[in-house]
Amino acid sequence: MLTMNRWGFWIPGIIQAGLWILLIFTMPETLFSRKDHSRLEKRTYAQKLFFHGKVLDRKIQAKDFVGSLRMAQYAAVLLPTIWYMTANTYGSALFAVTGSHLAASVYHFNVEQTGLLMGVPLTIGCIIGEGTAGWVSDAIINAYAKRHNGYRKPEARLYLLPLTILLAIGTSTYGYCVQNHRHWIEAAVCMAISGLGTQVGTTMVYTYATDAYKPQSGEIGAVINLFKSGGSTSYSVLLNEVLQLLTLSLVFAFNIGFYALPFGEKVGFNVSFATLAAINLVLLLPLLLLIWKGDKIRARQGTPKDHADI
Repeated sequence: MLTMNRWGFWIPGIIQAGLWILLIFTMPETLFSRKDHSRLEKRTYAQKLFFHGKVLDRKIQAKDFVGSLRMAQYAAVLLPTIWYMTANTYGSALFAVTGSHLAASVYHFNVEQTGLLMGVPLTIGCIIGEGTAGWVSDAIINAYAKRHNGYRKPEARLYLLPLTILLAIGTSTYGYCVQNHRHWIEAAVCMAISGLGTQVGTTMVYTYATDAYKPQSGEIGAVINLFKSGGSTSYSVLLNEVLQLLTLSLVFAFNIGFYALPFGEKVGFNVSFATLAAINLVLLLPLLLLIWKGDKIRARQGTPKDHADI
């Protein structure tokens, strides 16, 4: 019989496997082309599930499966995505992978108290960020458009960048609090501040990238999800660039859970959390470049040649 600890290890995997099977049998085919007529448009939901005939008038190609990842070659997608990768990890996942250990060792919390400490502050911070970032970002770009004859410059979204610094402030000060055994309320406030900065920042870069390439917004979402999960590739970039991006995301994205605790225990959580916060701050610098030269960079890189076929 499995012990509770083993159940805790297996349950997430069992749930994910169940969701994967559920998606296979309940989600219809999503392949779509504006250029090649989709034959699924007038079919019933059940027919879309069981592949009655061809989906498109042409043959299925390899790029239909990996083509969305070509968007990683555009600076307006790649640079925000790299920052998003660390923001998702250092402003959210970091607290999840270290929280139970720190709550027990520093504050001597039981399971219920640990759950509240890990969940409530981040939830509050993210709710505040989610409730404000979207409409503030829209207000900024609308104001820019009024001053520029209706031109909605995507880089105007990046004017929210100063608020994203809250992520680094919250993360680094949280490390200071747990290292010096400050009151748990102080640590909780730091988590909320980090969550606020994370939500504002991720909303900002996601809307910026999708504004820059509106027809490819779905593909951009796929790139962002791969980066923050610890993997990236693109058939339209050179092999060495693919390997570099993959290594970068494996080291700095979600896999930090494998070394976050040993890192903090070795050098002190005040140092380790501040180091991770500094990495996130450094990756904000390319976004400053995009504010300054983003429109010219996009014009130089052009748009996807097959943008009408997705």
